[in-house]
Amino acid sequence: MMYDQCIKCHLNKGFWFTGGFPCGLSACANPPPRTYMSSKIEPMVMPPNFKYDFHYPILKYRKCHPDAVPPKYIRKGDSCMDLSITEDVEIQPLCYEDYEEPRPEGQQWGISHRRHRQTDARVTVGTGLCFEIPEGYKMNVYIRSGHAFKQGLTLVGAVGIIDENYRGEVKLCLVNLGTEKVYLKKGERVAQCEVVPVTRVVVSEALELSPNAERGENGFGSSGK
Repeated sequence: MMYDQCIKCHLNKGFWFTGGFPCGLSACANPPPRTYMSSKIEPMVMPPNFKYDFHYPILKYRKCHPDAVPPKYIRKGDSCMDLSITEDVEIQPLCYEDYEEPRPEGQQWGISHRRHRQTDARVTVGTGLCFEIPEGYKMNVYIRSGHAFKQGLTLVGAVGIIDENYRGEVKLCLVNLGTEKVYLKKGERVAQCEVVPVTRVVVSEALELSPNAERGENGFGSSGK
């Protein structure tokens, strides 16, 4: 079996194999490299209408919660995979609420004072997934646009960055910027993630920076409205 046929056979089956090949051969004249093989059979998560390209990186995941949902591309052309949550959650709106301050103990007269306090609209919820991100890549996590537009949900910090050396559970720190409580159900697709290359640079201190006559040090709003 030729090398490319063997790899395509693996992908068509949806699994990587070790110790034999799905065609029934126990050996191959040109077997896949070890980097394309795992220590056990693992399901592949591929985009719809996937066409194999030898440059596709492999993203491995492990379920650390029994109800975890694998990341998934929903439609052809999607750049992100959806991430689901593993528990029901209620998120308060980020706003100021009134509360009544009680009278001091033993005080028989006077009225209670009304005060304002800010509610804590942040909630951390797990996806039940741990990832092995390919070397030279990172994972960016965003809120899904539907939740952002309809409910005012977003991630604290706007974007979650998962480094390639992290092996723990990916969790979502959500904040409700809307005016109403938000209820999310277990298994609901709340966030989305993409795997992108990382460019590392050499950092060098300089006494002066090369000037830019057009922009210079002009900052916020310098380009006009």
